[in-house]
Amino acid sequence: MPNVIDMLLVDFSNAAITYGEELDTGNSRAANKANRAAQKVYNDLKSLGEEHRILDLLDFANPAVRLMAATKALKIEPKRGEVVLEKLSQGPSGGVNAMAYTALLMWRKDQAAT
Repeated sequence: MPNVIDMLLVDFSNAAITYGEELDTGNSRAANKANRAAQKVYNDLKSLGEEHRILDLLDFANPAVRLMAATKALKIEPKRGEVVLEKLSQGPSGGVNAMAYTALLMWRKDQAAT
Protein backbone atom coordinates (compact mmCIF):
# COMPACT_ATOMS: atom_id res chain seq x y z
CA MET A 1 0.00 0.00 0.00
CA PRO A 2 1.47 3.39 -0.97
CA ASN A 3 2.39 5.77 1.79
CA VAL A 4 1.12 9.35 2.12
CA ILE A 5 4.18 10.85 0.41
CA ASP A 6 3.85 8.54 -2.59
CA MET A 7 0.16 9.39 -2.87
CA LEU A 8 0.98 13.10 -2.78
CA LEU A 9 3.51 12.62 -5.58
CA VAL A 10 0.83 10.86 -7.63
CA ASP A 11 -1.57 13.74 -6.95
CA PHE A 12 1.11 16.25 -7.98
CA SER A 13 1.83 14.29 -11.16
CA ASN A 14 -1.85 14.07 -12.06
CA ALA A 15 -2.34 17.81 -11.52
CA ALA A 16 0.75 18.54 -13.62
CA ILE A 17 -0.45 16.30 -16.45
CA THR A 18 -3.80 18.08 -16.43
CA TYR A 19 -1.97 21.41 -16.43
CA GLY A 20 0.02 20.44 -19.52
CA GLU A 21 -3.05 19.15 -21.34
CA GLU A 22 -4.98 22.33 -20.60
CA LEU A 23 -2.06 24.50 -21.69
CA ASP A 24 -2.01 22.72 -25.01
CA THR A 25 -5.75 23.23 -25.54
CA GLY A 26 -5.55 26.89 -24.53
CA ASN A 27 -7.86 26.48 -21.55
CA SER A 28 -6.14 28.88 -19.18
CA ARG A 29 -8.86 28.65 -16.51
CA ALA A 30 -8.49 24.87 -16.24
CA ALA A 31 -4.69 25.13 -16.46
CA ASN A 32 -4.66 27.61 -13.58
CA LYS A 33 -6.92 25.31 -11.55
CA ALA A 34 -4.54 22.39 -12.13
CA ASN A 35 -1.58 24.61 -11.23
CA ARG A 36 -3.28 25.54 -7.92
CA ALA A 37 -3.92 21.84 -7.24
CA ALA A 38 -0.23 21.02 -7.81
CA GLN A 39 0.80 23.93 -5.58
CA LYS A 40 -1.49 22.66 -2.81
CA VAL A 41 0.11 19.22 -3.02
CA TYR A 42 3.59 20.79 -2.93
CA ASN A 43 2.56 22.78 0.14
CA ASP A 44 1.39 19.53 1.75
CA LEU A 45 4.76 17.93 1.02
CA LYS A 46 6.50 20.98 2.45
CA SER A 47 4.40 20.92 5.63
CA LEU A 48 5.51 17.31 6.11
CA GLY A 49 9.16 18.28 5.55
CA GLU A 50 9.20 16.18 2.38
CA GLU A 51 9.39 18.82 -0.35
CA HIS A 52 12.69 17.33 -1.53
CA ARG A 53 10.70 14.32 -2.79
CA ILE A 54 9.52 16.48 -5.69
CA LEU A 55 12.99 15.86 -7.10
CA ASP A 56 11.90 12.26 -7.72
CA LEU A 57 9.69 13.61 -10.53
CA LEU A 58 12.43 15.37 -12.51
CA ASP A 59 12.81 12.28 -14.71
CA PHE A 60 9.09 11.59 -15.08
CA ALA A 61 8.03 10.60 -18.60
CA ASN A 62 5.46 13.38 -18.97
CA PRO A 63 7.09 16.76 -19.75
CA ALA A 64 4.44 18.74 -17.83
CA VAL A 65 5.32 16.81 -14.67
CA ARG A 66 9.01 17.52 -15.25
CA LEU A 67 8.17 21.20 -15.80
CA MET A 68 6.25 21.60 -12.58
CA ALA A 69 8.75 19.55 -10.58
CA ALA A 70 11.64 21.57 -12.03
CA THR A 71 10.08 24.89 -11.06
CA LYS A 72 9.84 23.62 -7.48
CA ALA A 73 13.35 22.14 -7.68
CA LEU A 74 14.73 25.64 -8.27
CA LYS A 75 14.10 26.25 -4.55
CA ILE A 76 15.64 22.96 -3.43
CA GLU A 77 18.39 22.05 -5.92
CA PRO A 78 18.60 24.96 -8.35
CA LYS A 79 21.07 23.38 -10.78
CA ARG A 80 18.94 20.27 -11.25
CA GLY A 81 15.83 22.34 -11.82
CA GLU A 82 17.63 24.62 -14.24
CA VAL A 83 18.93 21.70 -16.33
CA VAL A 84 15.44 20.22 -16.67
CA LEU A 85 13.88 23.57 -17.58
CA GLU A 86 16.62 24.19 -20.14
CA LYS A 87 15.92 20.86 -21.84
CA LEU A 88 12.17 21.43 -21.80
CA SER A 89 12.53 24.95 -23.19
CA GLN A 90 14.43 23.54 -26.17
CA GLY A 91 11.89 20.79 -26.77
CA PRO A 92 8.92 20.66 -29.09
CA SER A 93 6.88 23.83 -29.38
CA GLY A 94 3.86 23.98 -27.12
CA GLY A 95 2.61 25.08 -23.74
CA VAL A 96 5.21 23.17 -21.71
CA ASN A 97 8.03 24.48 -23.89
CA ALA A 98 6.81 28.07 -23.51
CA MET A 99 6.29 27.80 -19.76
CA ALA A 100 9.73 26.21 -19.25
CA TYR A 101 11.32 29.02 -21.23
CA THR A 102 9.42 31.65 -19.25
CA ALA A 103 10.19 30.05 -15.87
CA LEU A 104 13.87 29.81 -16.76
CA LEU A 105 13.97 33.42 -17.94
CA MET A 106 12.28 34.70 -14.78
CA TRP A 107 14.44 32.59 -12.47
CA ARG A 108 17.66 33.73 -14.14
CA LYS A 109 16.53 37.35 -13.95
CA ASP A 110 15.87 36.93 -10.22
CA GLN A 111 19.28 35.28 -9.75
CA ALA A 112 21.03 38.14 -11.54
CA ALA A 113 19.29 40.67 -9.29
CA THR A 114 20.43 38.86 -6.14
